Amino acid sequence: MSVSVYLSNQQIQIAVGSRGKKAGLTNVYTTLAPEGAIINGIVMNPAYFAEFLKEYWIRNNIPMKDIYLVINSNKIAGKQLDLPRMKKEKGFDFIQREFADMGRDEDSEQVYTYTKLSENAKEKMSKIYAESAPQDLLRDYVKIFEEMGAELKGIFSSEGSIIGLTKETAGKQAKSFILQLSNDNLLANIVFVDGEFFYYNSVRCFNPPGTDEHMEECARALSQLSQFLQTRGLKGQFEKLFLAGIDSSRVSSYQELIKGQGINIPVEAIKPGIAKGSAQDIEAAGYLFPISGLYDFGKESNLLTSMNTVKKDDKIADKMKLKIIICSSVAAAMAVAIAASWTIRLIKKRQLDDLKKYNESVALDAARYDYLQEQGQGLEAEYNSLDRIIKRLDTYPIATEEIIDIINKTAEGYATITIGNFDAEAGIITVTAKAVDVDLINQYIKKLNKMDIFSSVNYTGYSYDGGNGLWDIHVVCTLSESAGRNLEKASGTDAAVEDTTTESEKEE
Repeated sequence: MSVSVYLSNQQIQIAVGSRGKKAGLTNVYTTLAPEGAIINGIVMNPAYFAEFLKEYWIRNNIPMKDIYLVINSNKIAGKQLDLPRMKKEKGFDFIQREFADMGRDEDSEQVYTYTKLSENAKEKMSKIYAESAPQDLLRDYVKIFEEMGAELKGIFSSEGSIIGLTKETAGKQAKSFILQLSNDNLLANIVFVDGEFFYYNSVRCFNPPGTDEHMEECARALSQLSQFLQTRGLKGQFEKLFLAGIDSSRVSSYQELIKGQGINIPVEAIKPGIAKGSAQDIEAAGYLFPISGLYDFGKESNLLTSMNTVKKDDKIADKMKLKIIICSSVAAAMAVAIAASWTIRLIKKRQLDDLKKYNESVALDAARYDYLQEQGQGLEAEYNSLDRIIKRLDTYPIATEEIIDIINKTAEGYATITIGNFDAEAGIITVTAKAVDVDLINQYIKKLNKMDIFSSVNYTGYSYDGGNGLWDIHVVCTLSESAGRNLEKASGTDAAVEDTTTESEKEE
C-alpha cells in the first residue's frame, strides 16, 4: 500500500492506495497544519512539523512506508519544452540550460525533473513538462520524514503531477478540454488542445468552496482564461469543461452561470477513473492533487531520485576530473564548434520564447481591458436607469408635514378642518371643513384654488349639521406635481399660506 501526501499551505491531504500506471484508492485524509507551519509549500519549522505529522500518522494508523510527497510551492519552476532524442544525462543537461536564464534560488543548487507528455517518433522529439527545484527545499522534506521514522520514496511537483494525471483521466474522455480543479483556496486551470497539453495556471480564491461567491470567482477566472485562449486563436474548439473539487450537484447551475458570460462549453464533473477500495464514499475528484502522487510517470519526474543522482554524480565527478582534463584538450576544438551552434540555437529559442511571453502578456492585458470596459458600460447604463427612476419619483407629490401645515393655516379664520386620507398614487388629500357661515366656506374654497400646491380642488356641496349648528363640506384636493418635495425652492411656508383674498371677496 502506498501513501501520497499533498502539501500546499495550511491544508494537508493524504491519499492511500495502490501506485502504478493506474492508481487505486483505498482511503483519504484531510487535516490542517499548525498556523504558519507551511507557507507556499515551505516548512517554517521542520522539527515541529515532523512531530505534528508523526502524531497524526500514528493516530490514523497510516502506513509509514512507501510514502510519496506532492508539493505546491512557488520555489518550483516549470515550463513546457521540446526535448530532442538523446541520452538521459544529456537530456537533463539540456533542461538545465533551458532554466539557466530564470535565476531561481542562485544560492541553492537546483534539481531537475520532467514529465513526458507526448513523443514524435518521426521528428525524434518529445514534448515534456520540465521542472526545477532547489535542493535545500527537498532536503528539508527528507529530514522531516526521517525524523518521523517514515520511508519517503519520492517527491513530486504538484504542477507536473496534475498535468500527467489530467492526461491519463480527462485526456481519455476528450481531446480539447479545460479542467478546473478547486482545492481549498487554490483554483487550477489546465488546458489540453487536440490531445496535447497547452496551458496551466493557478489563482487564489478568497471565498470558501461550496458558496455562490466561490462559484462566481471560478466563473470569472474561466472568463479571463477564455479571453486569453481566444487571443491564441482558440475559440469554440473545446469539447468539454471538466470540474473537480466542486460539488457535482452544482454542475448545472455553473453551466448557467458561465453561459451568462458568453461561454458555451458543456460542463460535467470529471470522472477520475480511479479504482476504489473499501472507502466507496470517497469523492475522489476532490483529492486529485494527492492522488496524482499515486501515478507512476517514470523516474524522470521524481525530484528525490534526481537529487540522489546529483549526489552520486558529484562523487563520480571527483574521480573523473583527471580523465576529463586529459580528454578535454583533445575535444576542445570540436566542443567549441558544437557549443557555438547550440548556443546560437538556444539564444534564438530563448529570444523567441521571450517574445511569445510578451505577446501573451499584451494579449491578456488587452482582453482584460475590453472586459473591464464592457463592465463599466454596463454599470453606467444601470446608473442612468436608476437616475431616471429617481427623477420620475420626484414628480410624485407627497403629503408632508409642511403640506398639512399649509392646509391648516389656510383654514384659519374661515373654518375648522379635519385632514382625511391621502392617496399617494393619485396625489389626493381629503379634507372635511366645518364653518358657522356658509360664505366662509366659499371663501376658503377660493383660497385653496389659488394655491400653487394644488392642481385642482373639488367639493360635493354643503350640508347643515343641526346638532352642532355648523355647515359641513367635503373637499378633495389634488396635489400638484412634485408638491411637498420642492417647498424649499418656493418662497417659504409663510408665502405659501399668504392670504390672497381681496377685501371685496371677503365682504362677499
